[in-house]
Amino acid sequence: APSAFLGAVVALTPAPDSPGILSRSELELLTGPSGLLTRQLGLAAGRPVTIGIDPRVLDSISLLGSDRPESITRWLSELSALPNPTFLLAYADADIAAQAQAGASQLLAPVLPEIPATTGEPSATPGGEPVVAPQVVPTLNNVGWPAASTVVEGDLEVFAQSGLANLILSSQNISAGDQRPSRAMVSGFPSVITNSALSEALEDGNTGISAALLAAAALDPSTSGGLFADVSRETFSITKLSARGQTLDALLALSWVSGTAPVFSADASAVAVVNTPESDGRVAAVKSLLERVSAVEGFSSVVDQPELISGPVQTDTAAVLSVGWRSDSSWNAAVSAQMKKSFAVLNSVGVVTSSTVNMVGGQVNIPVSVRNDLDQPATVVVSASANNARLLVTGSETITIQPGAQTTAQIPVQAQVSNGSSLLTITLSSPTGVVVGSPASISVNVRADWESWGLLGLGIVFAGLLVAGVVRTVRRKASVNAE
Repeated sequence: APSAFLGAVVALTPAPDSPGILSRSELELLTGPSGLLTRQLGLAAGRPVTIGIDPRVLDSISLLGSDRPESITRWLSELSALPNPTFLLAYADADIAAQAQAGASQLLAPVLPEIPATTGEPSATPGGEPVVAPQVVPTLNNVGWPAASTVVEGDLEVFAQSGLANLILSSQNISAGDQRPSRAMVSGFPSVITNSALSEALEDGNTGISAALLAAAALDPSTSGGLFADVSRETFSITKLSARGQTLDALLALSWVSGTAPVFSADASAVAVVNTPESDGRVAAVKSLLERVSAVEGFSSVVDQPELISGPVQTDTAAVLSVGWRSDSSWNAAVSAQMKKSFAVLNSVGVVTSSTVNMVGGQVNIPVSVRNDLDQPATVVVSASANNARLLVTGSETITIQPGAQTTAQIPVQAQVSNGSSLLTITLSSPTGVVVGSPASISVNVRADWESWGLLGLGIVFAGLLVAGVVRTVRRKASVNAE
């Protein structure tokens, strides 16, 4: 009798409104007896389910060091003990197709403290706190799992540049004619193909349709004798997770259905990509988020430990890019909140508003106060330019501002020909030349002291005329006496 194999893929990841780094209390709730991560792990246990692990979960646990609640330790032990195939998702399960379509040349990879992958030995955060890495090692490496039906051909180059070597793709994203392959070569990527119809049937808890699809696959040589399904990453209902587990159990109870693990094979048949791009609005929002990440990375060069500035923005942005947000109507609000949060970081070092400066004399130093709202010292180059010829800026100054403090730079200027007002535009930049914050303006009333120089000049001329008159008088008298 024909037989069919069945495999599923599930993500271990928190709900999309979770932050980029999970706190102790959040992790304790997620890994508790009724926690979402516990229920997701329970769906995989004892079933032919491949597990995609959100690195955010492991890294957040590591950052706790030895201060781990018992529930976290138990959850890690259960995950490590499972025989299921595992791989790492993108950080926070960030949407990799949207990033590629937004113009990223590399997928977002947050910079976090170095964490040993397998030893479990103590490490340290940049602040010196001990870190102990969870002993969880993926069995499948360099796997990319874009959201179902989101990929275009151009994305694959970005995936390759980001180190991905294998893909899990929806059947709606490939063109295979009448065939329904469960494995394929897609533009050089060995890929596991999840059947969209089976995935939908599992989502709906429809055992009958699922069994019919598997029966058809058992008789179809192009499927290799079975199908894979992905468990939706856009719903986080514990009730639905339980229903999916029950549907899988019902299918596996059929005598002709067996479970299987994914195999990425370079010998599979080649298929083409069917371009199914993400919406223009989503791509535009992702582009704005990634541009802000890049801006913060440049800004962070004002400090000695830039990863402490750029890292949190990267992790929080990845969380906003989570695949789980795709069907959530509050995603735009999350994007807006993250843009405001990162804008505050970019403006945490800036010029303090100054009153009008009265300048008397030919050369003076204009004081410019700079604030630093960061929690580490910031070094900036303070430069200025004048809006007219009344002032000539003759130099800049590099200053270091202590955390939560202000420091005053002295900008040398020279008055030119006339009196009047001039506007100095103050610009801050990092030691590497990245512009910091927004330019600020200082109004300067110029009194160049040309009156004093003019009076001195007139005095010199008058004295010269007086001397010349005396000389003429003396010569005239000498001429008369000679006659």
